[in-house]
Amino acid sequence: MSWFANINSNNMVEQVIFVANQYGEEGERWCTQNFGGKWKETFENGRFRKRFASYGQYYNPETDEFNFARPYPSWIWSTEHGSWVAPVDPPMNNLRYRWIEATQSWESVNS
Repeated sequence: MSWFANINSNNMVEQVIFVANQYGEEGERWCTQNFGGKWKETFENGRFRKRFASYGQYYNPETDEFNFARPYPSWIWSTEHGSWVAPVDPPMNNLRYRWIEATQSWESVNS
């Protein structure tokens, strides 16, 4: 019994299902034949493919991993960091900042 994630053309997880008696690539083929689309097996303990897939997560085909969804449309995937990064680095000081998508900049949240 295994879990499989349906991946759309943008590599986003659209659905996760539980399938009895199907495993690995054979299970991925079975899901594709029976439900259409592209499927990847996912593991509850995250021992393979980094973490258990869930709706809205990003599947990275280069690293074969499930990652958290892109937090903002402007952010890009960094293979160096293994995560999404802003197009502008945050200021390097002891203040806390939040990303403002409309202005593509960081804003201090300290009072």
